[in-house]
Amino acid sequence: MRKRLLTAGLTCVILIAGCSSNDGGNSSTLSSDDSMYEITEESSNDSTSESDFVSAFETSEYSSDAMSASASDSSTESNNTTKDDSAKNEKKVDLSDFEGENSRFYGGNLEESLSKVLNSSFTLSDDNYDYYIADGAIDIRDSVVRDGFSVFMKQKVDDFSIYGVYVGMTSDEAVKALADRGLVEESDEYSTIYAIDKHDFYITLQTDNGVVSEVSYSKCIPNNG
Repeated sequence: MRKRLLTAGLTCVILIAGCSSNDGGNSSTLSSDDSMYEITEESSNDSTSESDFVSAFETSEYSSDAMSASASDSSTESNNTTKDDSAKNEKKVDLSDFEGENSRFYGGNLEESLSKVLNSSFTLSDDNYDYYIADGAIDIRDSVVRDGFSVFMKQKVDDFSIYGVYVGMTSDEAVKALADRGLVEESDEYSTIYAIDKHDFYITLQTDNGVVSEVSYSKCIPNNG
């Protein structure tokens, strides 16, 4: 803008100083008022054009507000996708909800409590060691040596998981779900378990082609004779 005004001003000075002619003794000179009119008109047009450009930019998709809003929308969409993916793996009933509740042999009522929330029933095996829930998909078994009990998920049960893990999820998803709950992998030459304190309880997995086919929870209860 300043460059245009300086150029226009220089043009005005040149016109005033040198744009006069003598024709038959009559002098014709471009007046300073006429020069100022030209400058003012051109400046006004330039100012209007720049104002229109700024206004157009502010409302365009490239303005800072528009770009910020777009970035915010993208971030929100990404977060919602992540939440949706996590929600898919969440089950309504998890065995951890019954932490501290033992099987009937140890004075608890885990069999009845679990079957109730799953809208199922439970049956006792002939040898009195197993309680079957959901047509045998879940098996609560007392230890033969009476040092605890185990809960097995042998088939997928809708809305049920064992510490975030269920039959049908990938082994990678299962390991991550256990890690998210603080369970650490421990392996030896015979087996792999996942535990926070293996003297309290631990989880084991059976997989088939990278997919969980069975989950077991083992609760350790000291046998005091």
